[in-house]
Amino acid sequence: MTLTLYRISKLQYAQNTSLPEHGFGAARFGGRWNSPDPALQANRRLIYASDTLAQAMLEVVVHVDSPVLQTVPHAFVRFEVEPEAVVDLDLKQLPASWNHHPETPATQVIGDQWFDEQVSPVLRVPSVILPLAVYGQGQSNYLINSLHPDIPEAVRLIEHQPLPFDPRL
Repeated sequence: MTLTLYRISKLQYAQNTSLPEHGFGAARFGGRWNSPDPALQANRRLIYASDTLAQAMLEVVVHVDSPVLQTVPHAFVRFEVEPEAVVDLDLKQLPASWNHHPETPATQVIGDQWFDEQVSPVLRVPSVILPLAVYGQGQSNYLINSLHPDIPEAVRLIEHQPLPFDPRL
C-alpha cells in the first residue's frame, strides 16, 4: 500500500509533471530542513510535503502572507510514495532548537546531510506546527529528494489541482 503525500505550491510550479523540476524554491531559499543555496551550487532540490492536505495547507499559511494566498493562484500536488522509500528521522538527532522560529542551521544540517548522502528518496520529519504527537497521522512532514536515483520507482506525481484559499485565512 502506498503512502499519499500532499504539497501546496503556486499554480505555475505545481503544473510541472516532472519530479526533478520541483524543489527549486527550497534549493534557493532553504527551509527548516535545508540550507539556502541561492546560486544552486549544491542543487538540493527538496519537495516539502505533508501526509494530509490540511497539514500541507497549514504549512503554507504560516509561511505566506494572507494577500499572497488570495492574489496568487495556488494548487495542491498529490504524490504516491512507496513506503520502503521513506526513512524516519531519528528523533534523538533533533537539536533542542529544532522547532525555533526562524529555523536554525542545526536542523538545516540534518536535511543537507541526508540529501548529500542520498540516504533515501524520502525523509519523514516532525512538524513544528503540530508537534504533540510527533509522527502521528496528519502530523508529519516529508522531504522528497527529487534528484535521488531511486525517485522514478519510489515517488509518483499523481495529480495537481487548483486550490483556492478561504479569504478568512
